[in-house]
Amino acid sequence: MDKIIFKNIALFAHHGVTKEEQRLGQTFLVDVEIGLDLKPAAKEDALAHTACYAQLFEIVKKRFQVETYQLLETVAERLAGHILQNISQARTVTLRIKKPHPPLEVTCDYFGIEIERIR
Repeated sequence: MDKIIFKNIALFAHHGVTKEEQRLGQTFLVDVEIGLDLKPAAKEDALAHTACYAQLFEIVKKRFQVETYQLLETVAERLAGHILQNISQARTVTLRIKKPHPPLEVTCDYFGIEIERIR
């Protein structure tokens, strides 16, 4: 299956379990992979046969920031459902949501989750 891939979209939001995360907010890094058939788009050079990058980015940005959740699992599930509802060409969506600066005394690249959903 072909893919459209967005890597490390930096989005500021107020998701988190702690009061400080909810009040202060933080930057998250979001990866999005949409599985679809890109052959018709390539053959006809037509946007109608693929997903519009700008539309996909706006969906991710708005849905990620519209509500506040405690768990990244909830954020990812809601976002994946919204992408599948609004990008008709998408057969699958894989999301990675990363917290590069978790509120813990630990040194790491990030904490995060990954989910894959299939239409």
